[in-house]
Amino acid sequence: MTKEYEKLCDVLIEKSGGESECKRFQERVELGNGGIHARLHVAPHHIDIEHEESEFGHRVIIRDVSRSGLGLVADHDIDLDAVCFLKVADEPQLKGSLVYRKSHEDGKYRYGFSLDEWLSDETHHTLSP
Repeated sequence: MTKEYEKLCDVLIEKSGGESECKRFQERVELGNGGIHARLHVAPHHIDIEHEESEFGHRVIIRDVSRSGLGLVADHDIDLDAVCFLKVADEPQLKGSLVYRKSHEDGKYRYGFSLDEWLSDETHHTLSP
């Protein structure tokens, strides 16, 4: 089973243009200047609908970006078992879920936001200058 998985990974890497392209595609870009401010709207995991516009959402900061996910920082604890919608000014809404949480000594929380759909080239370039 493991060898079959490794073969599949090799095929996918080759089709993506080789290992150097695959690494570039998944490279995590750390953002300077404190990151990008955004709003995270959270719905219970079993509800798969858009958030209500009247909900203001949690204030978060995007600290790093890759094609498949974002690193977020928030001042408070957010439930991991939820569907999330991330809104950044002048960008399309991003849908995903929080996959991990780490608390820091300064009272802030670090989250991994896994995207349902990978970022487009345009959005990735906008979020990671």
